[in-house]
Amino acid sequence: MSEPIRVSPVPAAILGERRAPPSEVDPHELAPAFAASGALAGPRRFPAEPAPGCDGARVVADGGVDGDYVGALAEALSDALLVIDVDSVVRFANPAVEDVFGYRPDELVGESLSTLMSPDVADRHRAGVRRYLDTGERTLDWDAVALVGRHEDGTEVPVEVSFSEFTVDGQRRFAGVVRDVAERNRREAELRHRVRQQRAVASLSRAVLDDRPLDDLFDEAVELVADALDHEYATVLERRPREDDLLVRAGVGWRDGVVGSATVAAERGSQPGYTLLSAEPVVVTDLDAETRFTGAELLTDHGVTSGVSTVVGPSEDPWGILGVHDTESRTYADHDVQFVQSVARLLATAVDRREREHTVQRRERKLTALTGTAGSLADAETPAAICELAVDAAVDVLEFPNAAVARYDDDAGSLAPAVQRWAGDGVDDALLEARSEGVAWQAFVAGESEVVDDLAPAGGSSRAGSNAPVVRSVVAVPLGKHGVLLAGAPDRAAFDATDASLADLLCSNVRSALDRAEREATLRERRDELRVKNRELERVDRINSVVRELARAVTLASSPQEVMQAACDRLTDAGPYRFAWFGTRDRATDEVTPEAWAGVEQGYLEEVVVTADDTDERGRGPTGRAVRTAEIQVQNDLLGDPPFEPWREQALKRGYRSSASVPVEYGDAIRGVLNLYAGETDAFDETERNVLVELGELLGYGLNALEQRQALVSDRSIELDFRVRGSSTAVLAFVSETGATFEFDNAVQRTDGRLHAYFTVRGVSAEETLAFVEDVSWVEDVRLVADRDDECLYEAALADESFLRSLVDRGGMPRSETAADGEARFVVRIPPDGDVRQFVELFEAYYDDVELVARRAVDEPVMTRRAFEAELADRLTDRQREVVRTAYLGGFFEWPRESTAQEVADALGVSQPTVSRHVRAAERALFGLLFEEG
Repeated sequence: MSEPIRVSPVPAAILGERRAPPSEVDPHELAPAFAASGALAGPRRFPAEPAPGCDGARVVADGGVDGDYVGALAEALSDALLVIDVDSVVRFANPAVEDVFGYRPDELVGESLSTLMSPDVADRHRAGVRRYLDTGERTLDWDAVALVGRHEDGTEVPVEVSFSEFTVDGQRRFAGVVRDVAERNRREAELRHRVRQQRAVASLSRAVLDDRPLDDLFDEAVELVADALDHEYATVLERRPREDDLLVRAGVGWRDGVVGSATVAAERGSQPGYTLLSAEPVVVTDLDAETRFTGAELLTDHGVTSGVSTVVGPSEDPWGILGVHDTESRTYADHDVQFVQSVARLLATAVDRREREHTVQRRERKLTALTGTAGSLADAETPAAICELAVDAAVDVLEFPNAAVARYDDDAGSLAPAVQRWAGDGVDDALLEARSEGVAWQAFVAGESEVVDDLAPAGGSSRAGSNAPVVRSVVAVPLGKHGVLLAGAPDRAAFDATDASLADLLCSNVRSALDRAEREATLRERRDELRVKNRELERVDRINSVVRELARAVTLASSPQEVMQAACDRLTDAGPYRFAWFGTRDRATDEVTPEAWAGVEQGYLEEVVVTADDTDERGRGPTGRAVRTAEIQVQNDLLGDPPFEPWREQALKRGYRSSASVPVEYGDAIRGVLNLYAGETDAFDETERNVLVELGELLGYGLNALEQRQALVSDRSIELDFRVRGSSTAVLAFVSETGATFEFDNAVQRTDGRLHAYFTVRGVSAEETLAFVEDVSWVEDVRLVADRDDECLYEAALADESFLRSLVDRGGMPRSETAADGEARFVVRIPPDGDVRQFVELFEAYYDDVELVARRAVDEPVMTRRAFEAELADRLTDRQREVVRTAYLGGFFEWPRESTAQEVADALGVSQPTVSRHVRAAERALFGLLFEEG
């Protein structure tokens, strides 16, 4: 028995509340139709055969589809759903039929399906149904059939239909899911239209390159333009300055005798005259409503209503005009106008070539090469590749000494070099900046090419910057919204009109290629968006799971080695990482030493040597860079991304295809570097990098916490004794100015992460001390704790940039600091395996005159309970011990108290103040034993 078709319940909010369609079909009968047509699978192509298990009787089973659910689903479909019988009578129609055909469902049910067809289609339909019912033979594929339906208003509706057959109570039924494809057809038509324009430009480009006579080029141009835009008329007008008119050199659609003899006045009041004076193409959608100019007699005599005209040649000295016109009112997209401009530029190039015969050979060679560039541009998929082709063409084909493509940055609102082949240090910012002197910027804003013959005229300053290589002349060509192509030369007036026109031609293709690449990228993004999001969610979930596991492991770890090994184990277990290793930097040799590893190692760490020395090629890889920069370093393709050369062969042998080196730091101290290797390229996207950065911070925090814990509880440690002279820091400056003495007492890190320091000052008033400390930048807050006869105790909250914070973040525990007479002694305790050189460098970076005067190994065995009790007993008098014991046994320390101080005093036969004094003294002795440094 076949399995029932199952679907997940659809929330009412998705189905919406739509009225039930009038129907001659019970909703329970729709289940077979849905199962057979595939409608339950969502918006996809449907199988023509009924689904397995659907015999037409019912599709209801435990957890299956019932009639009410199917009816609601039919209402919610955006595509029309029709069910007909063998007589082509509509038995069911869902509400979507009104969106597609204009009929309400109740208007269709009971009517013939031919209502939705033209007469000829209806005849073919009836014949096909009869033939199928008689023979069972299908003459077409029932899956996604393209047909033309008829709307209620009589207009044709292009649709795509998927048919299926099912039975209900022994009666044969046919279901059809109908989708309106008018918008899709419109987009496809627009794409074909643009492709036709591109082919026209390419065709004309080849004609220009073939050095055909100008009249032939003009004839082909008007034919191509009129055909590509589907217009009745097109013309090429040649400007005749002496006659002050424009001669019709070529045309299509005009009456006999117009081409070669008719002229148009060049006055501003006409469209051609207005075009000559315009920097941009002139677009007319309704000539009768035009207020800028009147239509030329040539246009009005032919009933022209709309069109586009643009100059052929430079706008300041145009050769003529290219125009395309139609008798119907038309609207024009930007690419239509750009297409006309492209054709006009090609014509201008040809004209200019004829007028300057001495450049023909050079121009032909360059145009031929540009044709190949156009093909390469058409194949390029990314803006970066297109820009690189453009720059290579400008230098290698057009023979410009320097060239660059500057892309427009929407966020910054400026131009920035994307690809360049420019002498010296590259394009000078003065050529790009958004001010009047920026040649490239002006070309970009104006949308017109700019040629500057001399950037540094006599008596003036160079617009290219005084420190840049000498660039005397430049040409800047806009790339639409994308940016500018910029070329420069050391000679004055190095670029002639030929160079400018060739650059325009190149940039026309580059601009079209960039437009195409942008459209294709948008389509790819939309198509892949869901897949990428799902993949990102999977990655984030996987990494977050690892982070949570590592957080627990760090909490439970008893040594840094356990933390490092746990990180490698968890990451390689989770995938997609093949191998992970944790390294620490040996400051004596700068070598990064592996401390822990897991995964597919296969002797890799024995084959490679990694350092943090940027003068050594083994230190220029991702691990060395991560140590030096404290930033994650990712190489998503070890085969193609440099620099990985010293290790590439060994990595590829073991199946490593991409890597990430994650600095493990706390504060600004590098604790090590976590190196990950994946078996696939592009394994480390932005989301993964961000999570790995957080992981590095977590590991750094855990390692630092362990070091601090070891420094506190270890019975062995190292004490570093530093002597500091001078007055370069706040403490030394204070004692030098006031003659006071300073003594550091202790430091406490609060639960909010802030570090609080306690210190004692002698020989100066509290007011003077507080006034001085309040001006110290790394002290956030200070208060006077106690003012004794000859000294004051203070508490200060320290900022993150304080020296003491840097010391603690590296695992150092300050033991003492005293300062007087311009000299200070600073004693720091570090773990027995701590990096002494790191702390020496920290002191030398902070103090101008500092010297490590002693390094001592300290052995402080942990005090046993018996020793602790003995020490406490030595600190208490017999009377204090008696009072505290009586108070304890009497419940004085419980909450709420079971005995008051007075009751304890009465029991001992002493006064209440005496009891309080002895209790306070005992508490101080106990807490002193706990918190005083050893």
